[in-house]
Amino acid sequence: MYMRAHTQGGEVKFAMTLHEHNAKTRSMKIEIESRIISKDNRELEINGRLKNYQQVMLPGVLGPESIAFDCHGKGPYVGVSDGRILKWQGHPLGWIEFAITSSNRNN
Repeated sequence: MYMRAHTQGGEVKFAMTLHEHNAKTRSMKIEIESRIISKDNRELEINGRLKNYQQVMLPGVLGPESIAFDCHGKGPYVGVSDGRILKWQGHPLGWIEFAITSSNRNN
């Protein structure tokens, strides 16, 4: 599965504006997820701003099952089928294991 990201000056930027209204953010998230799931190769354009992309491959996992950004514009964070949450750290670091979900947590 692939995620699409905007490249700007060699740095990867994901489709997220920090101070947008929740409804707009949800709308953007749904648009991004639908393009990821459908593997749509057309350019994704949100409010006429996002046009150039690079595909970022997830490392040997099934997913993403969900995608989120934090309030500081970090991420994206993706949930994958084995219960892990991965966080994008940019190039050259790529994806790191951010958290592991478990139904047997004690806290």
